[in-house]
Amino acid sequence: MKPKQPSIDVTVSGDDETVSKLKKNDFHAAVNVSGLDEGKHDVPVEVEGPSDIDIKSSQKDATVDITK
Repeated sequence: MKPKQPSIDVTVSGDDETVSKLKKNDFHAAVNVSGLDEGKHDVPVEVEGPSDIDIKSSQKDATVDITK
């Protein structure tokens, strides 16, 4: 998978009090590879976090190489 580093940076915006209490464990990043055939694919990185803030990810896509 590219990037090889299993982490991404996120920028958040929202209420100052809410943002100041955020921790890295409040966020989850994943890629969905279900239904993909063998080969290389660019797939979107999905970032989830608290619903009361706006989240922007530094990594929009990841390249995965599926082999069987």
